[in-house]
Amino acid sequence: MKLYAKLLLSLGLMAPTAALAQVPVTSGLRLYLRADVGVTNSSNPATDGGFVTDWADQSGNGNNATALGPAHRPTFVANAVNGQPAIRFSVFDASDPNGDVLQVAHDLSLNPAQITSFVVAKRSDPPVGGSTSDWQTIFIKSSSWSWSDGYGMTEPSGSSNRISFWVNQFSSIVSSTPTPLNTQYNLLMGSYDLDAVRLSVNGSPMVPTLFNTPIAHNVTPLLIGASPGPTTGFVDPDGFFNGEIAELIL
Repeated sequence: MKLYAKLLLSLGLMAPTAALAQVPVTSGLRLYLRADVGVTNSSNPATDGGFVTDWADQSGNGNNATALGPAHRPTFVANAVNGQPAIRFSVFDASDPNGDVLQVAHDLSLNPAQITSFVVAKRSDPPVGGSTSDWQTIFIKSSSWSWSDGYGMTEPSGSSNRISFWVNQFSSIVSSTPTPLNTQYNLLMGSYDLDAVRLSVNGSPMVPTLFNTPIAHNVTPLLIGASPGPTTGFVDPDGFFNGEIAELIL
């Protein structure tokens, strides 16, 4: 977890002791994507400014993320934060009529009974491309355009840059930030333990939602940087993420 711990400390978001307590274990991982390892664009390792085609899973499960197609490839940024790289996602708008998304093929390892997610990410402000979309998605595994099964870390409509982690139903079984997410890098942790849905930002917990029902899983891919559209195999043009992701762990 080198990158995750380094960002916690270098950005001064937490004291060293708190940072070490937040670093997730290295065993039992289902997905581990880090921008300093396993990213491929026109070269391997990736070069600055190149379009990302593949992001290799470091968990050992082979849950690699791939671009949905040539028109939807995000950009590799070699020096995004404190000398460390990130993957930059842009939205669907007039200047970029495609939007960026990576997908991880369905695997049973991505349908856990309980889930803990860690993300190192930042929002772009002003948005890359100038979009005003407010359904933006960091990651999601749902078969529903209305986000009514699975799980995700998203920004619900009208939330003014707040962020949420939810299971089964984005509008009710959810933990959200009460104020807008700032435009620096943030450490986001969303979890569900068959007791409550929880979200913390830089180690500070948000109000949880009590819930004890199994996750309604699906067999659709996990999407990074976008959400599913109304038609199977397509993404929602309003759901693209505007910003950068340096690390994603499930």
